[in-house]
Amino acid sequence: MTFPHHPSPGKAPSGLASKAGSWLRHWFRPSKGVSAPQGVTPPHATEEPIALPLLLLEAEQLSKQLTAGPHGKRQKGDGEAFWQFRPYQAGEPAQNIDWRQSARLAGGMSGQGAFVVRQREAENTSRLQLWVDCSPSMNWRSAETLPLKSTVALKGALVLGSAALRAGERVKGGSGLWLGGTGSAPPRLLERLGQDLRQATPPSNSQANQPNAAFWAGQGARLLVSDFMIGDQAFAQLLQQAQRAPGKVTFLCVLDPAERALPWQGTTRMLSLEEGQAGEESLLLPSVEQEAAAYQALMKRHLADQAAQAKAAGVQFVIQSTALPLLPALLKVQAWLGQQGKGKVS
Repeated sequence: MTFPHHPSPGKAPSGLASKAGSWLRHWFRPSKGVSAPQGVTPPHATEEPIALPLLLLEAEQLSKQLTAGPHGKRQKGDGEAFWQFRPYQAGEPAQNIDWRQSARLAGGMSGQGAFVVRQREAENTSRLQLWVDCSPSMNWRSAETLPLKSTVALKGALVLGSAALRAGERVKGGSGLWLGGTGSAPPRLLERLGQDLRQATPPSNSQANQPNAAFWAGQGARLLVSDFMIGDQAFAQLLQQAQRAPGKVTFLCVLDPAERALPWQGTTRMLSLEEGQAGEESLLLPSVEQEAAAYQALMKRHLADQAAQAKAAGVQFVIQSTALPLLPALLKVQAWLGQQGKGKVS
């Protein structure tokens, strides 16, 4: 993360704030083998992400609290017009059948065609592409009571993906195949989506964890989930790609609360989670609490700048704390992606 330099008038930033551009590109963990003086509250070490089956179960339960899909097609009064009735196809869920219209038409139809499905115009083209940042810096949490950033990121994508699959939309995760389009979301489809999203993990010590060209091709809405702790130029390039995309785009920014507050005390040595990369040197802070106010102001300005740049590019920018419930943020994302056209970010 490269922070813009915004010192207060007449006051130069000290210690941490002045070095933010180099070592805050990604978050840090405490150095192994470094003894912590009394009173230090070090960041929690990284660990393996939550098992996929448990994550899929949690995502499926949460997705039921959303309207049907990011476009809310089955919510009354959403403004999407009826298009046509079409014959029911073998293998489709029975819940797709319009029983009233089927009864009316039964006299003039026979066999499989006796059942019809009410089809809306948007159902033919609705697509949702998902991308989740799987870089090492996402596998971190500041306390054992909090989930990993990677867990929250993947769950958010899976919740929206599950809702979209149930609504009959086609969904693709990472560089995987298009899934769904039948109005059902069997467990195997959601499991495949989770696998596709996790397969986007970049090689060790690689910074090339960005959506590929195929992600930006074609129609449909797009959701990118990351901490967006990348340089200004890389963030600007992402926005340029999003601005050129034909559909709506949302950036869901997942952050641990400690990444916005710097809550530790005493002497703390910071090491990068992505060791070996340029600009990822360690930093020893003798009294980290003295830097908290400057850091908080810097981080607040940084996030405000990212949000302003995204809005100017017509991209929704939503911040999600790992300490807070996911549902409010996902409802906001869903409402935005459900609007017709590129639209304007409010």
